[in-house]
Amino acid sequence: MKLLQGNFDVKETIWSSPTSGPVYNTKLIARRQMIGSVLQEFMYAAPGTANSPVERIEYISFNRIEGRWRSISMDIRVPVGLMPAASFDRGQEGKIRLIFDPFPIAGKGSSVTGQMLRMDETINFKDPDHVIKEQHFILADGSGRSWLAHRYEYTKRK
Repeated sequence: MKLLQGNFDVKETIWSSPTSGPVYNTKLIARRQMIGSVLQEFMYAAPGTANSPVERIEYISFNRIEGRWRSISMDIRVPVGLMPAASFDRGQEGKIRLIFDPFPIAGKGSSVTGQMLRMDETINFKDPDHVIKEQHFILADGSGRSWLAHRYEYTKRK
């Protein structure tokens, strides 16, 4: 995990529904550092952008007693609160798959509406300078339809 420390340029791709086209955001920076055995990540808008300074925070660590990865994250761009996740196992070499606890997503407008969402995330460590996170969503609408909703492509700054 120590190799994954540093500052990264991040390209975010978002698909808001299974049928929507991609929306790109190339103005993100991730700062990663080890705190003990935990990799801490702050993702924030690049200097000069009008967005909030920190947009996403994540902590990830391997729990040796459970034999699996644990993560907790939050994204201030969406009002879902803390998002805990865990893997089933150690993962494969260069790849970790996390399953998030289901969480509610708010509906549109001022009335209290929403829907539960399930999410998994695959983290591919191509090499210490390139990481790809892909998040698949499944709405709790009974369809079981999964789609690639977010992709974060990290490139380490030199």
